[in-house]
Amino acid sequence: MENVKIPLPRFNLGKIMARVAKENPDWPSEKLTLAEADYRLFLAQVKKSKEHKKRAPRPSPETDKVWHAHIVFTRKYASDCSAYFGYFLHHTPATNNDWGCDVG
Repeated sequence: MENVKIPLPRFNLGKIMARVAKENPDWPSEKLTLAEADYRLFLAQVKKSKEHKKRAPRPSPETDKVWHAHIVFTRKYASDCSAYFGYFLHHTPATNNDWGCDVG
């Protein structure tokens, strides 16, 4: 991909990360911090992939857990998607080796 800089999303993930921490009590604070940073980077990569008409990267298992926790806060997730992407980012569960995220 070209070296185009896509700004990371700046929305507040405090409640989302609190949920991730509760669901993963064995994760130390450093892992939670890294998972949040990786999730923001993942969203930026998705946005960049869409703009360049390329397949989005697959999230790591930790990133996917943060994404799932974000999705559970449906109104916030919809609002954050609208503010950052300008559209709703859907999550398509993995089937075999395929996975996806798409707009709708």
